[in-house]
Amino acid sequence: MCACDVSKVFPPSLQQLNDAQVNVMHVPATSKNAADEKVKQSLRRFSDQYPAPATVLLITGDMNFAPDLTFLKHRKKHRVILIHNRQARPALLNCADERHQFDDLLARLPDVRQQESRGGDRLCCHLRLTGLPSGGAGRKSKVVNEIQKLVYNCGGRVERVNLTAGDAIIVFPSPGNAARAKHRLHHVVICGSQTFVQFHYKTGQRSRPSRLSSSGAATHATPRKVLYDLAIRHAKVESVSVYCQSDGSLVGTISVPTLYDSQALIAEMHRAVVGTKRIMLAYARTDRPDPYKIRTQVIRLLNDVPSGQLPLVKFMELYEQRFHNTVSIADLFRMRETVTVVDSSSGRVIQLNPMLKTQDHVSFTSRRHRRLGGLDDPSVLPNSDVALEELERVVRHLLETHDGLLHLSSLLDCDVSD
Repeated sequence: MCACDVSKVFPPSLQQLNDAQVNVMHVPATSKNAADEKVKQSLRRFSDQYPAPATVLLITGDMNFAPDLTFLKHRKKHRVILIHNRQARPALLNCADERHQFDDLLARLPDVRQQESRGGDRLCCHLRLTGLPSGGAGRKSKVVNEIQKLVYNCGGRVERVNLTAGDAIIVFPSPGNAARAKHRLHHVVICGSQTFVQFHYKTGQRSRPSRLSSSGAATHATPRKVLYDLAIRHAKVESVSVYCQSDGSLVGTISVPTLYDSQALIAEMHRAVVGTKRIMLAYARTDRPDPYKIRTQVIRLLNDVPSGQLPLVKFMELYEQRFHNTVSIADLFRMRETVTVVDSSSGRVIQLNPMLKTQDHVSFTSRRHRRLGGLDDPSVLPNSDVALEELERVVRHLLETHDGLLHLSSLLDCDVSD
């Protein structure tokens, strides 16, 4: 399992964890050690549920886990495997039966970041901290120490501090580390002064564009400028566009240089109040299917059901089987003029708008035969085991005898009738 605030994790990373069969536990980042406490709780539950002999594998370099690993090793007699970073202390390493360094395990794997950089994209690994207090050499040393404590766990290093200008530049080993540290440094107080943090792009640095979609934008004058002014405070903004939906609400799209900027904007702007509206921010998928295509597929599927309605779970399953794609609940709720999702005693049900229901359900079935309908459940496609050559011959023959048009659900009945 993995404990983290999923709203601050890149969707590709979440997808990779899901593909690896890792249970991701959402822990809101309301306190510093919230995720650590959730992991410790899971370790204790595991030790109670699975007595020795059992094995626990933990990926961490945090010294705070030493007491828990000692308890598992000596009291519960579990075998403890620790995967740690280079900064892990010997006291933590001695709590494990088996130890492996994280970087060594990944040494032979391809570096995705290097592959991206070959394409000409260089992602940001620097942060600029502003609002630092002014002072002499003594104050500068204290400021550097406080910043270093905050960014140590993210692998950060203070590159330079200029108390005259009130800013500091921090460098990180990867863009991901920089993005994590940016959230940690948000409005942090250093030596009595509240600071502000943003990505620092050096001259000539280029990044792959990323897009965000914002819904519920304020309906005041010049909403595009309002959205731009809000976004530019937290990240570089390449462009902002706003358009009106069919229901009259406004939707905006913000283009930023990198995925890490996207993550920063979501962390800062999601559910923020602009004027009298609360805006919702989400990653805009560029690979989304055409909404009109989804709508057509939904209508086709529900039209194949005599009642025009299906249990929502059954509908999702049939949609995936027929169209080899998935449709989200959010997509269905956006089709208010097409379908309605209602609660019933047996669960949620999706209903097709009666105005879109085909008058005669059997009109999809071949008119050439009197035996219509064929399948007990028209929403399920026919299933038959036949050689490919035989299937080709049958389909060609049926298309020729049915004027080139034949509904798939009536294929078996027409073949039997012929």
